[in-house]
Amino acid sequence: MKRKNQRAVIYIVFVLLVSLVVQFYQPVPVMAETIYIENIFSVDIKGVTPPVAGKLPVIDENIKTKSEGIKIQTSEITWLEIIDPSTKKEMDPATDVFEAGKEYWIEIKIFKSPGYDFSESISALVNGRDATVFAVEGEKDFRIVRLKFAPLPKEGEQVKIIKKVDIYGVTPPDKNRSPSFEYISTATPGVYIFFYDSKWWKDLDSTPAVMDPDTDSFQVGKEYMIDLVISPESGYAFADGFKVSVTGKPATEIEKVEGENAWRVRLKFPPLPATEDPTKEINTVHIVGVIPPQVGKSPITSGISAYSNEPDGVSIDISYWYTKKDGKYHRALTSDEFFEEGTDYYFAVNIFTEPGYKFGWPIKATINGWEITDPPPEVFRITYGDPGRAFERYFPPLSDAEIKMTEEPQPIVDGSYESASFTSAADIEDFLYVLLNEEEVYPGPYSFTKSGDTNSTTVTLGPEYVKTLDPVTHVVKIVSKTGIATGNLVITEKRAEQSSETPKDPPKVDETPQEPPKVDETPKDPPKVDETPQEPPKVDETPKDPPKVDEAPQEPPKVDETPKDPPKVDEEAKPAADAEQTAKPAPRLPATGESLGTALWIALPLLAAGALLLIYRKKITSN
Repeated sequence: MKRKNQRAVIYIVFVLLVSLVVQFYQPVPVMAETIYIENIFSVDIKGVTPPVAGKLPVIDENIKTKSEGIKIQTSEITWLEIIDPSTKKEMDPATDVFEAGKEYWIEIKIFKSPGYDFSESISALVNGRDATVFAVEGEKDFRIVRLKFAPLPKEGEQVKIIKKVDIYGVTPPDKNRSPSFEYISTATPGVYIFFYDSKWWKDLDSTPAVMDPDTDSFQVGKEYMIDLVISPESGYAFADGFKVSVTGKPATEIEKVEGENAWRVRLKFPPLPATEDPTKEINTVHIVGVIPPQVGKSPITSGISAYSNEPDGVSIDISYWYTKKDGKYHRALTSDEFFEEGTDYYFAVNIFTEPGYKFGWPIKATINGWEITDPPPEVFRITYGDPGRAFERYFPPLSDAEIKMTEEPQPIVDGSYESASFTSAADIEDFLYVLLNEEEVYPGPYSFTKSGDTNSTTVTLGPEYVKTLDPVTHVVKIVSKTGIATGNLVITEKRAEQSSETPKDPPKVDETPQEPPKVDETPKDPPKVDETPQEPPKVDETPKDPPKVDEAPQEPPKVDETPKDPPKVDEEAKPAADAEQTAKPAPRLPATGESLGTALWIALPLLAAGALLLIYRKKITSN
């Protein structure tokens, strides 16, 4: 009996050992390698030839992109003729020609590369213009970029005149950075940027030469200049002496391209400082020229400029309007969309420091004169990023309701030192801002107060501001959360009798009665009149030459202008503007609970052994 018990104990120990060996020597499963997917937030397409009446649509290899993760195939580019809002006709590039008076679109399929995926919202530029990106249901491998062109003008139709062009997105020179044309854009309607003949110049102090983006980089102590080609769209024309700003700064030179309806725009940058650590701090930034949203109108991002406490210390990268979803960036608005009632909107502008400057901390910033504090109040916020700064302003949901303007000023004579008061029936707690001729009036020139015993809003434009206005009728809008009150500010021209000169006293008249002079009443023969018709004085009607104005454009840097194939540009795409638009890794494998298996395997044989030992002990006791 004793031997049987010993064998039982040996058997139990053997089972325990085998169980433990099996548990700890089972093969470890190999985890699948985690694949990281980069999100695509933006695309920049260049080389599209705009439509011209009588010409065939162009689809060629010049239409391309250097945006990371994007591929373009010329076979997947389509020109469309817009018959009506619901009917579009695909054009045959070999036979169909553009016709005056008709509207055309171009649609370009963009395909994602392996390891990339499209984000929910994608912004796009085509020839430096805002374009729309949309998905096709059921298709995950591509998106369609669409650029709409204005209807081609009919013969004799008056063209639209462009007085000012704003160009944004130029990355300034910095040590060891390569020259780039990526994400350079314009928000001015009717203007295109042609990058095939745009250049970066170096060696401006000796013999200017074109930079090769593949081999050249910016060096300290050197001056550089960007040279962009712009052209008006069909139906538009540049005004004589039109202005151009590049990243918020006036262009250094504007020159007509000989034989082409195009102009060269140049901006010269100061020499790069030799110091590695910028010593000049930017502590204040003021952004001006932002046009607030209005229901039914398109977003405007042109005409915006920025300045700081250091002259030439900052430049504008890009600006955009966008919406949020669940408290996060949702998507940017394109120039052909419209603001809608009841929607929150955000305006954002990215600001970069010029070489030799850096942002300090904290930064005092304003947008249209409204101060951004640190920490910011609810209606404004400032986002700190690297290497630039994103300044944002929040606009609450819009209302298109008409509010009564209960008080308007009397006409004011031009040059008078008078204030102008307007009263809106809207509650003062709902006041947002003031518009004059659709542009926001900065807070400094006006005040807003509660009107009397009511809660209505009275806005008073100060005399210093009023006297700067032209003698015309100005439209004033008081914008509130509940609607808009509209009134007129009439500035009349100064009359001659309203001259500021002090009138002189009239001459004194001797009122003593005097005897009338004696008149010789003897009739005399009337004087003889020569009735021979005389010829009118001869007027020299020969048209005179207008005064000669030295209109000779400044000579560009002398370079070898022999036509050459454009250099292949290997430019790094800039990151998306919004700080939240960063590449997101694919989710890692979740925990499945299998780590519990080891404990169970160990516990099971131990419990079995314990039970057998208990039985064995009872048997010994019973014996």
